[in-house]
Amino acid sequence: MLELLSKWPLLRQIRERKDGTGLESMSNKTRAMHARIDGAKVARSICPYCGVGCGQLIYHKDGKLISIEGDPESPISQGNLCP
Repeated sequence: MLELLSKWPLLRQIRERKDGTGLESMSNKTRAMHARIDGAKVARSICPYCGVGCGQLIYHKDGKLISIEGDPESPISQGNLCP
């Protein structure tokens, strides 16, 4: 019985810690990926759409807007923005 179980691929993967959840599960393309905001500059701003005045973090690179997200340091919105 033990010999049969030792040949079971699932147990072998667990024993050898090759269960597909580590680095071996990532492709070269995935390893080369990075966040859009990598290397971008950040400017703090206030949302202009209503009177609440939520804080925003505006990410920009080479004069182009990359992303906008809520500013967690804003005492008004605490990192949240309207949907």
